[in-house]
Amino acid sequence: MKEKEVLQKAFNLSEKESICYLKLLELGESSVQRISKETGINRITLYDILNALIKKGIAGTIIKEKVKHFYSVEPKELLSRLKEDEKEFSSIVPELERKKAVLGEKPQILLFEGKKGIDTVNNDVLKTKEIRAYGSFEIPKKMLEWQTINFLKKRLDLEIKWKGVTDSSIKANPLYMSEKYRRLTELKIDDSLKDIGTWTYIYNNKVAVLSFNKENFVGIIIEDEALNKTQRLIFDKLWKQAKK
Repeated sequence: MKEKEVLQKAFNLSEKESICYLKLLELGESSVQRISKETGINRITLYDILNALIKKGIAGTIIKEKVKHFYSVEPKELLSRLKEDEKEFSSIVPELERKKAVLGEKPQILLFEGKKGIDTVNNDVLKTKEIRAYGSFEIPKKMLEWQTINFLKKRLDLEIKWKGVTDSSIKANPLYMSEKYRRLTELKIDDSLKDIGTWTYIYNNKVAVLSFNKENFVGIIIEDEALNKTQRLIFDKLWKQAKK
């Protein structure tokens, strides 16, 4: 029943509480005895449920002929309360956003392993217009054995610009001499990077780091503006000291 599910969600009701409210709507002002008979809920449990509904403000009581009767609050009044709650919450949203801005957003960190993980990292990196990269070219070479997509070919097909610093072993890549590669690629050489054991992509507001360890690939994507900015500064320093 859709009505029951919506009531449970909107007013934080249990299943039996929503059943009782709906039954009160049908019956009108009713005694516990009658409600128990109509719902099949025993009277002891029913008292607890009805008292909970009263505390939540969606039911009330009235004495008729010295007997306590229960009634449901009108649906339109409940809707009015929801709108009032929404209005009240809306009034504090700017302050909540301000607090969020002061504290800063937490970095999102994702870890990937193996062939499928490498593809996931590569595909995410390719969702940009420009990539900066640095590290040992042993890592991209090793990726060729693992990835199901050809990262370099796909980058060129997508016309994504790439600016990188790596060791001179990159010159053995068959695409290195192609016109399209040279048009979309800026490259500098620093052979000291050959031994660092990682490959870093800097793109959008993210940083992705790939490494190969103990016969397994590990990739990390970190979405964080501050880290991205720091890595760009590191890259710029590497770029200045590297050779064309």
